[in-house]
Amino acid sequence: MAKQNCWEVKQCGRQPGGVHAKRDGICPASTLSAVNGTNGGLNGGRACWALTGTMSGPADIVQGTFARDLTSCYACKFYEQVLCEEQDKFEGTAQIVRKLRERIAQAANFPFIQPGSVHGTEEKMRAGS
Repeated sequence: MAKQNCWEVKQCGRQPGGVHAKRDGICPASTLSAVNGTNGGLNGGRACWALTGTMSGPADIVQGTFARDLTSCYACKFYEQVLCEEQDKFEGTAQIVRKLRERIAQAANFPFIQPGSVHGTEEKMRAGS
């Protein structure tokens, strides 16, 4: 049986194309590729407790910041499901946050366009065109 992501279990409807995505916005757990594969999930689908902007408690409450009381996440049936399924391979909050920091640092150091990599781009930028 395939591992389920939070939106499949919680039925929040905030994944791309979900029934509540337009009303409530797309949940970052469904699109955050930086943690793709964590606990065997798609994007942040099995790491939702460590992500900003995911649901907590009743399905109509969206968390705005990570600096929140995680007790509601740790008491969540989905969190317990992932913990039981992953057992010794479980990636908890500290590992997920570390992974996010590493990916952000990698992105910050990645030279998206190096001077001269696109013919004439550097000259056009200096000329203001």
